[in-house]
Amino acid sequence: MMEMLLPYIGDPEAILVTGWSGGGFGASFLAEEIFKDYFPRVQNKTVLVDAAFLLKDDWKNIADSAWGTPEHIANRFTGDNLVLDSLHSLLENVTDAKILFLCSIRDEALTKYQNYLNSGSFEANKAAGKEFEKNLKDMVDELLALPNTSAFIWSDKDNDTDLTAHTVTMIQFVDAKYGGIKVSDWLMDAINGKPANYGLDLVNRQY
Repeated sequence: MMEMLLPYIGDPEAILVTGWSGGGFGASFLAEEIFKDYFPRVQNKTVLVDAAFLLKDDWKNIADSAWGTPEHIANRFTGDNLVLDSLHSLLENVTDAKILFLCSIRDEALTKYQNYLNSGSFEANKAAGKEFEKNLKDMVDELLALPNTSAFIWSDKDNDTDLTAHTVTMIQFVDAKYGGIKVSDWLMDAINGKPANYGLDLVNRQY
């Protein structure tokens, strides 16, 4: 598909690789190849992962036996966080790439899938949402320890014990505003060399 698209793209000044939900996982897996194989001369390279975060100890085995994942991608999955593993690899091999991560504090859909991976129960409840929030804090801390990374964590609930919506990109990306900041402005600022973090107070709450 990329080979078919390239004649229509021309010579871009900037490239954004992005996806939401399942596409967010795909963006983290494929950005490295897209940047290296198709746009090696583009200097302004950004990947935005929206609402893609699940933990499991044996992603490598799942990638090999269930998904038939290409070996060079599956070999990146060395820990329990396949998105973070993929973004580590991206920064090691495309050192000028910028990484943006976007997620709601207690994403209901991801909480449901994480609870299924943990317990076999495909449901999202307040206890599972709180556990997701704690894991998300660890994810954000590890991500922001890497160079060229930014995060936007958001909530659409007044009651902080409630579950939150899944993805911004799918819902109202252009106009969505959290904490007084439009998500689209955050993205464009990062692409234009002015990265920032928003919503970190949500994941830094004390229990």
